[in-house]
Amino acid sequence: MVNAVQPLVRPGGNSFVTVLISSLIAVGLLLSTAYLGPMGALLHLLLVAPAAYAGMRHGLIAGLFTVLVIAGMQLALSTPVSMVLYLFQFGVPALVLVFSLRRGTGWPVATLQAVVASLGLLAALGLWYAGSHETTLTAVVQGYIDHEISQAQAVYDQAGMDAAQVEEIMAFLERSARFLRQAFVGIAIVALSVVDLVAVMLLSHMGRGNYYVPGTAFRHFKLNEWLVWLLIVAGFGLLVPADAVKWSALNLLTVLLPLYFLQGAAIVTYFLKKKAFSTLSQVFTYVIMLAVNPLPAIVTALGVFDLWFDFRKPRVKTT
Repeated sequence: MVNAVQPLVRPGGNSFVTVLISSLIAVGLLLSTAYLGPMGALLHLLLVAPAAYAGMRHGLIAGLFTVLVIAGMQLALSTPVSMVLYLFQFGVPALVLVFSLRRGTGWPVATLQAVVASLGLLAALGLWYAGSHETTLTAVVQGYIDHEISQAQAVYDQAGMDAAQVEEIMAFLERSARFLRQAFVGIAIVALSVVDLVAVMLLSHMGRGNYYVPGTAFRHFKLNEWLVWLLIVAGFGLLVPADAVKWSALNLLTVLLPLYFLQGAAIVTYFLKKKAFSTLSQVFTYVIMLAVNPLPAIVTALGVFDLWFDFRKPRVKTT
């Protein structure tokens, strides 16, 4: 938590230099994602941070100017569509984060506000596009997924791989596409949330005493208790034969389970800090926690059962 006596932001520094460097970093990331293709997709996780940093360091106007500079460069180097997508996915969330955090709003609520703003703009854009082409948003999304699957199949067909391997890969892609078609709303929310959370994490580390990210320390992060009942209802909803109920339950679970993974990760962080693990050991723990099955499921379960066991509650030793 930010100490109430400390100022949220310490004035100082050259705003022009910060805006320029932040803009160049963002444009470099955008160009890298374009040239690296699928391998560059992870760089999207960093695209909210540059403008958000300029705004946190020098104010909302500096953040807005950074976003406009990046958007202008994106328009000059790419297409108007790319510029609009940058603004809706990364530029606007950066400004919402700056506005909320500098007002003293805790980072969980600020992140939620950024996600809602971005999701609303992207939904409006999708609905406009679907209306102008006399179709539906669902059909547009499913058509995009089918197009990507077809492109992937063409790549694997030309790769000279064994027929059995190609068949196995395509079966996996088809299963993934089926899930994406059904849960694209939940996946969009999770994707936007991850990008904004990465930005908050980077902002916290880049502050260096120049500004403070308000809100509880991550190791003490805890979801509202009533959400677990929503999780239970969504789980049972998958058993209901009605398609609309199944669709709603699947998208709800797609959003809630990553949230409980986040809470489980906070519990792990709490014990890593408590036992004074080195930074390298902590990074290694987070990597295997994300990459090695069944650890993601175990960490998620840890977050769910925290409601009843309160793992971070100080234990009183009895003799």
